[in-house]
Amino acid sequence: MLFLWIGAICLIAIGGGLGRRLPIPDAVIWCVLGFGAAFLPGYSGLRVDPRLTLYVLLPPLVYASAVQLPWPEFRDNLRPIRILAIWLVLANTIAVAAVAHAVAGFPWPAAVALGAIVSPTDPVAASAVATRVGLPHKLVAILEGEGLVNDAVALSVLRLAIAAVATGGFSAGEGVLRLGAIVIGEPLYGWGVAAGIMWLRSRIEDPRLEITVSLLTPFAAYLLPEHFGGSGILATVAAGMYVGERRAAIVPAGTRLHATSVWDIVVFLLNGTLFLMAGIELHRVVQPRYLESPFLVWGLAVAGTAVAVRAAWFGAMWLVFRERLMPARQMLVAGWSGMRGPISLAAALSIPGIAPGLTLPEFDALVFITAIVIVATLFVQGLALPRVAYASGVSGDGEKDAERESAEVSLGQAEAVRAALVRLSALERDGGVSPDLAASLRGFYDERREDGPGSREVLRTLIDAERSRLRELRQEGRLHDRALERLERSLDLRESAIP
Repeated sequence: MLFLWIGAICLIAIGGGLGRRLPIPDAVIWCVLGFGAAFLPGYSGLRVDPRLTLYVLLPPLVYASAVQLPWPEFRDNLRPIRILAIWLVLANTIAVAAVAHAVAGFPWPAAVALGAIVSPTDPVAASAVATRVGLPHKLVAILEGEGLVNDAVALSVLRLAIAAVATGGFSAGEGVLRLGAIVIGEPLYGWGVAAGIMWLRSRIEDPRLEITVSLLTPFAAYLLPEHFGGSGILATVAAGMYVGERRAAIVPAGTRLHATSVWDIVVFLLNGTLFLMAGIELHRVVQPRYLESPFLVWGLAVAGTAVAVRAAWFGAMWLVFRERLMPARQMLVAGWSGMRGPISLAAALSIPGIAPGLTLPEFDALVFITAIVIVATLFVQGLALPRVAYASGVSGDGEKDAERESAEVSLGQAEAVRAALVRLSALERDGGVSPDLAASLRGFYDERREDGPGSREVLRTLIDAERSRLRELRQEGRLHDRALERLERSLDLRESAIP
């Protein structure tokens, strides 16, 4: 087993290297490598435990994405995110269930379970493609927000469908109450967990211990709601956003820099593992006996339905909202960004774990159809998405965002330096800093710094003044979150360099 994991890490590194040289998303490359590895001794016949995906890989990936999606961006785009993450998931579930019932002959509870499994888009694949193509920030925020929330809705519907299979009935009232408890209760729990953890982290002085606590945070937010029948995802998203908003004020600069590096590596390895596992599992379920059966036709019908419903939904959004949500060309790209990923496969494979002892005659067909939908959307839509973005002109919107961000960074730097010099003048006037030290520190902003111990404390005070001014600019709407992130990282680097 040890050699299998070493080989998997090597494949992740190879896939990451190829992704930098090929116009193909990393997710697609890892999936192909996983599919190919399944032919090798040791990997052939390997079964992927869905609990590894749902309980080990999913929480930190969701949490890391939420930390990078600050609350203001999520709040400003809450309307389209809600329309996509809730109502589009339900519409897709109903449409896929109707096709599965009519074409494949699935009973309604099993058909609804299939619809819930293949309805949520994959946030990891969407983020990877968005980063490569350079999509505009608002569109990226909507796609990431949709991908973070729709998993919770879909997994909740899946649990209700499986409960209906197990009991032979369905209670609409129970379903509404459970969904309401998830939508309201999980974010409150996630915020509470994050508040407690940030209080704890503010009292930890050892960076290694604090980073360890940060790695445990997503599991603290995810596992308890999931154990009691929720999804755990909304709690994890809420915890990540809370931490993302407050870490600059609570976590020391040096610890933030180390934690960012650790989390970058963790997310890279977990993403690679997730898609490698998907490729290995696809090799197992895509067997010749299935390809020669009606399963393939059923899978293509479901995949076509999922793509068509998303396209029609965005067309309806354009007719209703016009340009109020996003420009038409961005709606076109968002409508094409419907890739499904390993989370759908893990959800399908987790059905025996959701209802132990349940006999579902359609289980094999359901897993195979899910695999076909993943392959069709991840490969067809994922590979074509960059071309769609360039052809529609959306990549140009991303370039405009980049130019605006550079201008905001320049503004932030100038305002931060001005705020630091104002604070320095006040300290000098009050007698807290000698004229010689004040002159030396002013020289620091001309790329010179005095190394005396007194200057170090004053320098930290001035950096705090810069941070405060940057936060004020953000509240005034003159500085967006991505520009703020770049500037705060620069301040972190400067502060960590102070002896």
